[in-house]
Amino acid sequence: MPNEEAASVLNTAKNLICSDRAAAYGPYEEETKKEATIIKLLTGLDIKPEHIPIIMIVVKLVRESNVHKSDNLIDMCGYAALAKKILNQK
Repeated sequence: MPNEEAASVLNTAKNLICSDRAAAYGPYEEETKKEATIIKLLTGLDIKPEHIPIIMIVVKLVRESNVHKSDNLIDMCGYAALAKKILNQK
């Protein structure tokens, strides 16, 4: 049963980043460039697009530490995959 649950989380994350979210928000690479620019302007920190999915994983970890919700785990998997995708393009 645990393997099936893990596979379900991974499959859901894959479906979200490959279809629903990509269609709703546009290409993730473009989104992270905009987010990094805004954070850099607000904080003065040298934030790069590849930092964004890692930051979002931290956000989800904090949320999960407060209360368990399946979407936290799904989103962490999705952000990890997106981080890999961005880093592979460098």
